[in-house]
Order: sequence, then structure tokens, then C-alpha cells
Amino acid sequence: MFVDAGVLQFPLAMLLTTLGVSALGFGSVTLVRFWHFYSHAERTTATVVGSGKGRLFRFQTRNGEMVELPAMAGAERFAEGEVVSVLYSPSDPTDARLDRAFKWWLLPAALLVVGAALSAAGLSLLVGAIAAFN
Repeated sequence: MFVDAGVLQFPLAMLLTTLGVSALGFGSVTLVRFWHFYSHAERTTATVVGSGKGRLFRFQTRNGEMVELPAMAGAERFAEGEVVSVLYSPSDPTDARLDRAFKWWLLPAALLVVGAALSAAGLSLLVGAIAAFN
């Protein structure tokens, strides 16, 4: 027994469309959150203190407050004493990130591209499945 390809077209179209719309939604939310952080963040320099798992980033806010934070993502490539650029939220200086804009924009951009492609493929299959039933 063979299954008619048209029977599988509708569930596949729905799956692709759902995955695509989900990726578009997650990518959009992530993009807005990153954009909001970067548009309000203060830029400063931090010094890497310690080594290994005890590594910290120490920086001073615009108000003169000294902040020490555990190592952020990507910190393992920095040596003790190295000075790095960081962004921090003025309302919460403990919300700080390494100033690596490309890295932070890559995930939302990839999700938007993949989401658009999956949505387009799913909608195309859905239109074909509906046309086949008529």
C-alpha cells in the first residue's frame, strides 16, 4: 500500500508554517530585546580579574560605582589584566555584556531568515494542498 503524497502535503505544510512562524516570532522578540538593550546601554571598559572559573570583569559605571561580575559568555579568550569593551544597563549595571555587536545580532537575524524560509515553504505547500482538494 502506498500513501498518496497529497495526503502528507497538508500536515507537512502546517508543520513548516508553524515552525517558520515560531522562528519569526522568537527572532523578532530576541531582536527587539537586543536592540532595546543596545540602544539604552552605556559603553565602558572592564578589566579581566582572576583566571579560570574565578574570572571576573571589573568596571566602573558613569556614576563612579565599581561593579564586579562573573565571567560573561566569551570570556575564556581573555587573559587576566586584559581590558575589554563592555555594555551595561544604566538602571542595572549587573546587566552587562561584552561589546560584540555582531555576535548578539547573529542569532535574531538567523532566526528571521530561517523563519521566513520555512514560512514561505509551508505556505506554498498549503496553497498547493488546498488547490489539490478543490
